[in-house]
This record gives sequence, structure tokens and C-alpha cells, in this order.
Amino acid sequence: REAALPKKPNAPNLDGEATANEWDGAFQGVFNKQNAGMVASPQDLSGRWMAFFDDQNLYFYVQITDEELN
Repeated sequence: REAALPKKPNAPNLDGEATANEWDGAFQGVFNKQNAGMVASPQDLSGRWMAFFDDQNLYFYVQITDEELN
């Protein structure tokens, strides 16, 4: 699947939090394919990602839920 990432005028605050005003309009995707093993529920393994760029950089925010990491 292709993703057309939007260009935004300002960089996000790189603090590990995805606040709405910083990431509004960013391309959003989900991790919904399993390569191996069994996934019992979204708490067992799920994720989402967001991305955009500005004049200087490409920004990604990735959030993973995994009961083994929580």
C-alpha cells in the first residue's frame, strides 16, 4: 500500500507523546498483519504509526501494544 505523506510547516515536539495539535493531518496507519505465531487480542500485539515531513526532516511516531512489553 502506498502512503502519501503530508507536508507540515512545523516539527513535532520529540518527547515520545503524540499530541493532537502536533500530529493532526499526519498520515496514519495500523499494524494489522501477523508474520508468525498467534496473537490472541489487540492487547497481545497491536500498533499504529503516523508520519509527515517538513522542509528539513521526515517524522514518524510508532505506538506498539504488547503484553510482554507492558
